[in-house]
Amino acid sequence: MPSYITAQEVFALYPHLPSTLKTYFTRSVSITFLDGIQNVVFLIDNVYILRTRKIQLYEFDDIGGCSNFKAAVDHIDKYHFKFHPNYLVLQQSKGPSGELTEFLLYKQFPGQSLDIILSTLSKSEIYNTAKQVASIMYELHQIPAPYYGFFSGQRFDSWNAFINYWIDKQSIYIQKNKTLSDEEISKVRFLFKKHNSLFTLLHPSTIHLDFSSSNILVDNRGNVNCIIDWDNARGGDPIIDVSYALERGYKTKNLSIFVDYFLDEYLKHSGENNRREFMLKYRLYSLFYAYKLLPVHTAHISNPRENVNDLTRYIRKILMLLL
Repeated sequence: MPSYITAQEVFALYPHLPSTLKTYFTRSVSITFLDGIQNVVFLIDNVYILRTRKIQLYEFDDIGGCSNFKAAVDHIDKYHFKFHPNYLVLQQSKGPSGELTEFLLYKQFPGQSLDIILSTLSKSEIYNTAKQVASIMYELHQIPAPYYGFFSGQRFDSWNAFINYWIDKQSIYIQKNKTLSDEEISKVRFLFKKHNSLFTLLHPSTIHLDFSSSNILVDNRGNVNCIIDWDNARGGDPIIDVSYALERGYKTKNLSIFVDYFLDEYLKHSGENNRREFMLKYRLYSLFYAYKLLPVHTAHISNPRENVNDLTRYIRKILMLLL
């Protein structure tokens, strides 16, 4: 829940703020504090300040952060993609032990997230929203990326290398944490080895990789204002965006209707004729992302145990569908 906080309380919490940001806080009439699992966000008047922090207790090297946000937005700006918040300033600050903290400022956009509004929309409004989101996502996917991986940070020689790297890495942590059985881990590894050829791409497309309903801001009729949270954007396979957007959606009323409309509209845009192969990749990416997140949720102290249980149940469900 958001809470109000004074500038002096902010300075006490974060004594090493850059001077530019201290000026923002000092001049502000109202500061709202929104604390997330991975990020701390302050809303100052009409500007968000995002502070990135690394997940503790786990060597997680796939959080893009502010630098990647800036690089991704700079890249898609060249292609006149307009559905993203414009960053204002990128600031960096070093703490007493030399650790680097990043701060990103960007303008507040009007509207609420789709997961909140969706239950209030009529069927025709849901269809209109699904058409817009599918069109926006397809437009983004038409923007080529310079390489596989982050625009600023971790990169890979191929998309296969990205997939295989994370399956291998997460298997070690999952086995250590015993969140899945050795047999279940073997099944996951078998599936991705069996279908490895599906992850061979001719070139990387620009993908958001967090295109969930909570990151789509809409008005009260469901018209899309913008897409937020670009810190994990990278070059990769568009279908992983589609899978993540629909499988990670909040389980609200009307979600299944939105999913059906969206899939039909995106397939029309993409001209994908082999729906069976598309849906196989869709399911594999659903499994991949749950598998990738499981060690993070297990290790991070701010995640409730139920999140881990939900992910393990989801992985088992996808395994049953694919085997």
